[in-house]
Amino acid sequence: MSEAQGHTEGATGGESAGALMRRAREQARVEEANPVPTFSVLDAAELPERHSRPQRGLTVVMAMIVMTMVDIVAMVCIRVLVVTLFAVEHEEVHAERIE
Repeated sequence: MSEAQGHTEGATGGESAGALMRRAREQARVEEANPVPTFSVLDAAELPERHSRPQRGLTVVMAMIVMTMVDIVAMVCIRVLVVTLFAVEHEEVHAERIE
């Protein structure tokens, strides 16, 4: 069943399909001419009392602390790696001397 046939069957007072289509087309034109806004302004914008900006000194201090911690962890990892490799190499040399 097409849309026009559905409107014709539901029409009261003997309204023709053409009249229904004209009314629907006119309603679509009106809705198109007056679109619903996608957003609305609730309150007007106000200027802040003071400017907001990053605290550069705090950022620099925090970066230095974090990088110091990363350096310490890296140095410990490298030290453990070197000691482990040296111990393995030392055991291999010691095992060759015993044989």
